[in-house]
Amino acid sequence: MVTINRRNFYFFLLFFKFSVFFFFFFFFVVFFSFLGVNCLQITDFSVPLAAKVGEDRQLSCQYQLGSNETLYFLRWYKDGNEFFRYMPKETPAQRVYNVSGVRIKTLSSTSTNVVLTKVEASTSGLYRCEVSAEAPGFETADREAHFNVIGKSLAFMQTRV
Repeated sequence: MVTINRRNFYFFLLFFKFSVFFFFFFFFVVFFSFLGVNCLQITDFSVPLAAKVGEDRQLSCQYQLGSNETLYFLRWYKDGNEFFRYMPKETPAQRVYNVSGVRIKTLSSTSTNVVLTKVEASTSGLYRCEVSAEAPGFETADREAHFNVIGKSLAFMQTRV
């Protein structure tokens, strides 16, 4: 028969508590490491609030791919209509689509930035960036923001002091 004295019992109890603590600690560290570090995410998204008619403005969509992921595409939309696509495995990698009010400086646009040139009133709208990773996951992330163009026709709305 095994007898357990008080000292051994407390040692066993302490060992058991630490074992359970470290098990759950390890489990949560591993679990949460998969949530943000190892998946596609948009890290910086920038759409100007406003611009004057005729100006050029840059839209930015910086992303981070998870480990073992490669970029499938990055797309830009205005009011739900695709106007720019970047697919690194295609030739050419950039594609521009006709959308009312959207003119792009293709030479200044990249996999993370799109430059709108000579904006006009019809350039105003809701702009969305969508990024997708390759198979097998095809993870997708997107962000959107409003962009407004202020023109000379709105000058009468300004108050004089």
